[in-house]
This record gives sequence, structure tokens and C-alpha cells, in this order.
Amino acid sequence: PNGLYPNLKKKCPQIRGKSLKDKSKFWNLKTIALAANLLAKPPKKVEFENEHEMRKVYSLIYDVFRFKVVLSNSLNDIEFYKRFPEHKEDENRIWLMFYELLGRNFKQRYSEEIDLQYKLFRESEVEEIAEHLWEFRKALAASISRMRIKFNALSLSKLLPIHLQNEKVANAASNTMVTGWINPFLLR
Repeated sequence: PNGLYPNLKKKCPQIRGKSLKDKSKFWNLKTIALAANLLAKPPKKVEFENEHEMRKVYSLIYDVFRFKVVLSNSLNDIEFYKRFPEHKEDENRIWLMFYELLGRNFKQRYSEEIDLQYKLFRESEVEEIAEHLWEFRKALAASISRMRIKFNALSLSKLLPIHLQNEKVANAASNTMVTGWINPFLLR
């Protein structure tokens, strides 16, 4: 009314920011080590700094189990367990480390992370698994590529069953649907 704001905007400004579509940037080495401790048989005791860290770890584990069929098929394709039968009983952590390697696109870690990687992976007892997977990274990448070509999958998630392809779809599938009936003759 007093004319202080003569040019009012009719729309809010567009919010700009980056989303974390690449979840591998969301997880760090500590998250991977904590997840490895939880997936050990028997699970090791894990102390989380806060609830956010706990959510990151469990979301990583959830994604690993979502992709376990794809990861298992790739490992069986290159006969990983025939070469390393000692790892057959530790499948969950094999899947975790393979998923992490897949998240980095089979690339080497940054040099400043290597010391921390050795320390954390040694503490969580996945150093040997990570080394064996790194040794066969080209064969694993080729196996994943062959699967994607075979099933015409533009992305890795397209290799999953339809109810696991998208987190929204997985959440919707787990929730029960509420339905009802409306008599259109009683309502206008």
C-alpha cells in the first residue's frame, strides 16, 4: 500500500542446485567400511556418528541388495567364485565391494584417498576382496556391458525387475493401495 515494492514478482525464482543422481558421490570410504562391517557374518558392532550417517549406510546396503541379481550374474559369468572359493561364504560383502567398484565406473581412486582406503578396508576386513575385484575389473566391466547389450538396457537399473528399477517404484510396490467405489448415480 505504501509503494515500497513497486515491482512485485509474480513467480518465485527458480531454485538451482545439484541433485545427487550419482549416489557414489553420496557414499564415502567410511560409509563403505561401515556397510562392510554390517554385512560381515556375524555382523560387527557399528557406531554411527548421527542418523544421517546411518541412513547413508543403510541406503547403500539397500542398493546393493537391489542389484544383487545383476552383480551375481556378472560374478558367475567371469567364474569369480571358482577362482576364489574362499569368498563364496562372504557374498554380501563381495556384492558391496563390486557395487562400489561399479559406482566408480571401474576407475582408480584418487591418490589422496588410497591411504584411508587401505586403513578402513583393513579394519573392516574387505581389503582382500577389493584387491581381487580390482584385479578382474576389466572382465567384470565387460560382463556388465554384455548384459546391458543383451537386454537392450540403456542404464544398469533397466536390468532389474520392474518393481526394483526405481526407488519410487519400489516404495510404491511396498505400500498397500487404498481403493474405493463411488456410485456416480448418487453424486453429481
